[in-house]
Amino acid sequence: MFNSEASSNSWLSISYSRDEFPAKVVSEFLFPIGADRYRQLGGDGGLSGARVWQVRGNDREYCLRQWPKPHPSVSKLTEIHRCMFHALNKGLDTVPALIRPRMGRPIAVEPRFGETFIEADGVFWELSFWLQGKADYWTHPSPERLKSACRALGQLHAAWKDLAPHGDVNAIGLQLAPAIMDRVWRLQGLTERAVDDLRQALQRFSHAEWAQAAFQILQQIDFLKPTFLSELTYWSKYTFPCQYVMRDIWHDHVLFQGDHCSGLIDYGAIRIDTVTTDLVRMLGSLTKSGPNGDWQIGLTEYQREVGLSENEIAILGPLYRSSVLLSGVQWIRWLAVDELQFPGKETFVKQRLAELAAGAQAIAAELRHAIA
Repeated sequence: MFNSEASSNSWLSISYSRDEFPAKVVSEFLFPIGADRYRQLGGDGGLSGARVWQVRGNDREYCLRQWPKPHPSVSKLTEIHRCMFHALNKGLDTVPALIRPRMGRPIAVEPRFGETFIEADGVFWELSFWLQGKADYWTHPSPERLKSACRALGQLHAAWKDLAPHGDVNAIGLQLAPAIMDRVWRLQGLTERAVDDLRQALQRFSHAEWAQAAFQILQQIDFLKPTFLSELTYWSKYTFPCQYVMRDIWHDHVLFQGDHCSGLIDYGAIRIDTVTTDLVRMLGSLTKSGPNGDWQIGLTEYQREVGLSENEIAILGPLYRSSVLLSGVQWIRWLAVDELQFPGKETFVKQRLAELAAGAQAIAAELRHAIA
């Protein structure tokens, strides 16, 4: 249906001489909105393998998304869309409105099992309104932008505060935080044998641009693991308010128009957890640092929407520090063990490994200074 040979970010008129999109996508999503132009966004589907198109029709812009295999299941995607709908129903304009298949207009009631997306050629597709803005905080950082992002995140968390999975009201509220328990489990898994296996796997990539940074990350494990495991094990005994959170809210998923945060995108990693998971992920990514004065600026604004307890504030540091090391280890597994490829993202991968290596080394240096 569309010209698959078009260069990324080039607007093209719809042509019927190609079959890039399955007929079902055309009939249930594109025809109902009168789609007449489109462009594929190269690399903008993130690292998951999703594909994204910006589509114009009926004097509006839409986002057509093809979810990757094998994620998610029908029930999970329904859950994701239900969370998005509830945020929209609370009046949030930073969440994209989903378009109902065959109808060409936003869903008006809480989505039921599988009715907000379609399956075509073995994958799921969804259509939503396009959110204006750019993910450009790194090139244009400012306190006002940071405040706006944290305010938007606080509003999202407030909208989800009392939203529970269907039939499981006990899934939210005070409980052991999955983010903490997961980190304890993953740190415990970094045994001497496991780390040596990763080091051996890396030997095959000694000339890769990211290999040096990967080795530097592994070198910090022996020193950092005991400290991280000790502080997280301590907090694993405490309960925290848990609710739906995004979890993958990093720089490229926070859109801005001027100083205003205009969108929070990509809800594929949603689950029940402590809100501090999102705060650590977003603040750490935007500021490229651990808890500091910039974080405090953002946290003050966030707490105008959602209050944080002393314990929640206290775990921000342990969650951030451990995430730097564990994220580095995860990247090493993806690259050296699973040998995953990230076409078009090679520069990002190299930079990400370098940032994680530098972060782990800086944290180790701070701990050594504190001990001395």
